[in-house]
Amino acid sequence: MAMLLSTAAIASFAQAPEDVLRYSYFQQQGSARSIAIGGAMGSLGGDISALYVNPAGMGMYKTKEIVLTPGVVLNNNKADYRGTNSQNNRTAFGFGTTGAVFGNSSPYSRNKSEAFSIAVSQTANFNNTITYKGLNDFSSYSEQFTEEAARSGYSNFDAILNDPAYAFGTSLAIDTYLIDTFNNGSAIKGYPEFVLQNGGALNQEKNN
Repeated sequence: MAMLLSTAAIASFAQAPEDVLRYSYFQQQGSARSIAIGGAMGSLGGDISALYVNPAGMGMYKTKEIVLTPGVVLNNNKADYRGTNSQNNRTAFGFGTTGAVFGNSSPYSRNKSEAFSIAVSQTANFNNTITYKGLNDFSSYSEQFTEEAARSGYSNFDAILNDPAYAFGTSLAIDTYLIDTFNNGSAIKGYPEFVLQNGGALNQEKNN
């Protein structure tokens, strides 16, 4: 028994990098029925939410319908960055799929119907704010630009500034003197690194 336990392996996972995209993605909320069945309107139809994923599903309608889908979005964010806690609570109005459907049965066949629908839905929500900040005595945001400049293979900054691949990162750090060359050009360092070397700390803050 002990030998079996020693050879067993259990894999466990916490958060993965792709979770950041999953949590930041604003999931569109359909009608109450669509939410109740997990958003499977594309295959089932018969709901105004199908208008956005599979309009053919509107053909299930044989009568008229007006849909109102109000809601409430509860945002509660907590962050702990290098010992500094930040919290943000904000409640906002959620606007689900709202509109009208005009369905009619075909006078020529019981198996045919037609529908016309007009609807609006919320596609984004800017009421959520995620903030984290704290004193960092370990690293600087400029380090990624110094590493990128060192790996570029260019012998001088002029070549980096003229390369479109670095236009929105390292090039901006060079233009603002966030990073520079030292020791007659043999080393590339970020100015915040001198603060860290002298025992100081950087007050870093990020708002999303």
